[in-house]
Amino acid sequence: MKKSRELVNIVKCRKLQYLGHIMRNPVRYELLQLILQGKIDSKRQPGRRRISWLANLRTWFGKSSTQFFRIAVDKVRIAMMEEDDVIQKEKVQRVREKKMHRIARQC
Repeated sequence: MKKSRELVNIVKCRKLQYLGHIMRNPVRYELLQLILQGKIDSKRQPGRRRISWLANLRTWFGKSSTQFFRIAVDKVRIAMMEEDDVIQKEKVQRVREKKMHRIARQC
């Protein structure tokens, strides 16, 4: 279970770093930027919608696409978001451990 959480955290950080890499290189990644930022004018296919790459980032970090595109240009802000995410996960883990410890003492 712990390894899967670590893997998810690694994926989060790498996706965020890759978004920054794409957004900071407009000449080289112009097509990728259009794909990430653009909308397709067509009818939606029936069935369940697929989870998009950018939707994962929005869910994980609680920011809008526009905010991500602005943040992605600045390496320092991306690093700060990664660090904040890691700190938040550590706090949640400590709270869980305390609760488990209290429950174990009651038994």
